[in-house]
Amino acid sequence: LPFYAQRSNTTSTPEFDPYDLDIRLKDKLNAAESSMERDSLREQAQDITNITTYNFTNVRKERTDGGGDGAPKPWDIENFSASYGYTRTERSDPLIQSDRREEYTGGVDYSYSRPTNYIQPLKGLKPKSLRLLKEFNFNPLPNSFSVSTVLDRQFSTTSYRFAGVDPIFNTFFNKRFMWNRTYDLNWDITRSLKFNFNAYSDSAIDEPDEIDLLERFENPDQRQQFRRDSIWNNIRDLGRPKLYNHNISLSYTLPIRYLPYMDWVQVRAQYQGGYAWNAAALP
Repeated sequence: LPFYAQRSNTTSTPEFDPYDLDIRLKDKLNAAESSMERDSLREQAQDITNITTYNFTNVRKERTDGGGDGAPKPWDIENFSASYGYTRTERSDPLIQSDRREEYTGGVDYSYSRPTNYIQPLKGLKPKSLRLLKEFNFNPLPNSFSVSTVLDRQFSTTSYRFAGVDPIFNTFFNKRFMWNRTYDLNWDITRSLKFNFNAYSDSAIDEPDEIDLLERFENPDQRQQFRRDSIWNNIRDLGRPKLYNHNISLSYTLPIRYLPYMDWVQVRAQYQGGYAWNAAALP
């Protein structure tokens, strides 16, 4: 259960007031009429960064030899692993009143591999002249298969000081929510015929416009509920596809070496193909 956590604070206090560069900040604080005003002046002058982060990386159950014949099964819990991470960064400085950025990352991996088991139905043939038939073999199941899915969400809210406008126009939002999936399949169909397939897809999970939410709902709980419902609806639809590509590789070694007096010859053919698709930008 690998776990990591961090909590840090960085505070930088300038010698001179950032708004009156010819006045020392210490003198300006001493001239404040109240402790509340003094704290406000200090907070506006400082550059403050707070970071909170924790993550669980590759959480899984280790495989043991106990139970059954010890051979891996497709449904074994040991084939799965999960990761989750959260980072919150809060920053303020003389120009930015509040900059809050939250990052969420969660993923699940599945990986299964099995020993290659070639079946040779004609292995019992004795004549050397029939070696080509004797060596006929096939592997009925793939050697390995893996799937990885990762959700990556970033949400930041930035408010500036002294804008002098309605707060709804003084706050800026930056959002990104992506869902990527990776697939990989390896299959030695025979000792001579080998197949590989891997694919990658990337989808966007669209969220509602934050300004629209502020105008439609005065209650923060209602805004949060509407945002949450919208996100889950998009996840159930597998997101909005933005990118997809796959690659195929197929190789075949001709069994010429099994023919009489031809064991010194090797002929190998290979095919590789790929497909890529990218979505156009939204209007």
